[in-house]
Amino acid sequence: MSKKSRNIVMTSGVDIRTDMPYVTYRWGDNEITFTIAKAREHAYKLLAIAESAEKDILVVKWAKFDLKLSPGKIKIMLQRFRNFRVRQRIDEIPDESDT
Repeated sequence: MSKKSRNIVMTSGVDIRTDMPYVTYRWGDNEITFTIAKAREHAYKLLAIAESAEKDILVVKWAKFDLKLSPGKIKIMLQRFRNFRVRQRIDEIPDESDT
């Protein structure tokens, strides 16, 4: 039995019958195709998640090295930080009445 690839391969394509562009993600035996708009939406989400991960490690290092917190306390603090971040994002979304 061969070891399945853990890589995600992304390719662009065009449906010749409809002239519609698309993006396909492949990993292992799986494949999913997205419209360009949906692929961009996923790309923006991935960038936001990567940015969050960079912020998370900053908080973890600060808690670990400066505050000298235990791993258990760091885990709790990180979860609270993430919850706060989610609330802040929700608060930043303008209400339709504001536009």
